[in-house]
Amino acid sequence: MPLAGGEPRALTGDHALHGPVLSKDGTLAVDTRTSADAWPETEVLRRGPDGWRRVGVLPSVAEAPPFPVRLELTTVTASEGRRYAVALVRPRAWQPGRRLPVIVNVYGGPTSLTVRADQRQY
Repeated sequence: MPLAGGEPRALTGDHALHGPVLSKDGTLAVDTRTSADAWPETEVLRRGPDGWRRVGVLPSVAEAPPFPVRLELTTVTASEGRRYAVALVRPRAWQPGRRLPVIVNVYGGPTSLTVRADQRQY
């Protein structure tokens, strides 16, 4: 949302989690983008007379796991109508229709968001 007021507008076109940090004087910004389908990437931006421009990108140097996480982010609706965010993580060899034991990890929400589009978390 513009600081001077007005309608909010999207700053990104993806569904990733962004963690922007601004310098004290407001001329530099560092934004770390994390998503379910890629490793984190940090972008450095500088504000000039024509707006923000990219100075550089700091890619993650972490070693990728030997196999991808089978992650599905979705929501479920409880009997009273309340919706909850859910992360389903399935084994690599999972097949539709096959019954498996379920491990439930309940967290202390609702103010603590732990279901995120970040494959490192799972």
